[in-house]
Formats: sequence, C-alpha cells, structure tokens
Amino acid sequence: MINHNIISFKKFEAIFEQRPGGLELNMPIEIGSNNVDLTSKPFNIKGGSHYKVKIGYMASEPITDLICQIHTFRKSTPYGRDTQKVGDICANTNDLEFDFPKFGWEQASTQSSSMGDYTIKMYFKGNGNQDLATFFYSFNVAPDWENALPIN
Repeated sequence: MINHNIISFKKFEAIFEQRPGGLELNMPIEIGSNNVDLTSKPFNIKGGSHYKVKIGYMASEPITDLICQIHTFRKSTPYGRDTQKVGDICANTNDLEFDFPKFGWEQASTQSSSMGDYTIKMYFKGNGNQDLATFFYSFNVAPDWENALPIN
C-alpha cells in the first residue's frame, strides 16, 4: 500500500539528443499526485534515437534510502528491470528531479523486431522499503521520425 502525501509528482519530460520539432516533449500530469499513469498517452521515439526522461517531484517528509525500481514491458511482456538509487531526501523539498537514466542516454532499438509499444512502471520506495509512489508511462518505437512524431 502506498503511503500518501510523502512524494507528489509535478512534471514529466522526455528529452531527446536529436529530434525534429524540439528536443523536449512535456507531458501534462496531475500535479500533486503520487500515482501517475500516462500509459494511455504514449509518446513516440524513432528507432536508434537517444532519449531520457525527467520526472519532477516534491517530498513533504524526510525520506531515507529512496530508490526507484524500474520495470520495462514490451507489449505487456516483462522486458527488463533496473533499480536506481536516489538517496536521502529532506522534508518539504519542492524542486526535486529524477532522471532516467541517471547518466547518459537510453537508445531505442533499430531492429524491426523491437519496434512497437513499451510501458515503463516506476516504483518509488524508501523509509525501509515502504511504497511511496508510482509513475507509469508508455512509448512507441517507430522506424523513422515521420512515423514517430506525435500528431497534435
């Protein structure tokens, strides 16, 4: 069970090393929620492109040993797992950011068999492995930017 009101999310950005139409893609979220699910609004990535995500959040109480467990699914099938340590967080901190990956870039596969839908499920845990928040998002990998750019 998630302990409410300790972590609240503020923003979500997908950042690209190169992308026609801008390097940043901001996705609207419900500010103040500790359970964000953007899986019904996937963004698009060209195969082979480098990207990372940035999640803005705030903490209302101190958090010890904050970690983020990241589960990747491809078409609902488990595809990979990662854990990223964040560390200790002070109470009443408003301008925190979580970058994934922490260093460098992720790269979308260029193999045709890897094109398609992906879902990332992030579980934020701290204070003795207590569930604090969840953040889910999805994206599609396409063979070229023409098919990858969002339709507005």
